[in-house]
Amino acid sequence: MYTQQAELCQRLLREHYGPLVEAVGAVLIREGRLHVGALLRRTGLGPLSVRQALAVLVQHSLATHAQAREGARMVTYYSANMHGILRLQRAGLYLALVEERMGKEGLAVFRAVLLHGCLSISAARSQLGFGQLGAAAKKKFNIAVAKLVRERFLVAVEAKDAVTRADRTIQAEASEIAKLDGPPTAKDLQKIRERINVRDDEEYHSTAIVGLKRGA
Repeated sequence: MYTQQAELCQRLLREHYGPLVEAVGAVLIREGRLHVGALLRRTGLGPLSVRQALAVLVQHSLATHAQAREGARMVTYYSANMHGILRLQRAGLYLALVEERMGKEGLAVFRAVLLHGCLSISAARSQLGFGQLGAAAKKKFNIAVAKLVRERFLVAVEAKDAVTRADRTIQAEASEIAKLDGPPTAKDLQKIRERINVRDDEEYHSTAIVGLKRGA
């Protein structure tokens, strides 16, 4: 099953983003977390092509990244988001559903996010020529955005969302442990993890319906 999913992910990446993104995504899917140097060796692509492909994957929430210390330097590792890639096969269904429920204005906004990945509201306006619209059209745009967010077709995205929850938890734990006067006990670690889980849940519920990002 995993092999079939991996092959489908590769085909979806090629269909939507081209052979360079497919090549980088395929290596991440097949081999897991890798840094840029390893991707260069395994794909045979040049540094610019690899970095551009990674930028596309991260921009569309199809890859995550996290930093790890190796000796005296910090190295960034990238991972493929297979669930996000597999959702690409339903893009047509999402577009039809948005058009049915939100009308042509909502469809235009949703299509812009689908095409460009994570967007700020100002960037979405720019993509849709908001400045050249009349007052009535601008009002329809703002209503469409509000409806898309309210019904969770679009959700908020922050820089930390490009990092896996596991990596965020590890970083948060390390930060909390560094505040202790000595080595943590099992009870200390339990309390730290409970605080982190509560904070993550509070942040999700307070920010998840703000901003612009495609939500499947």
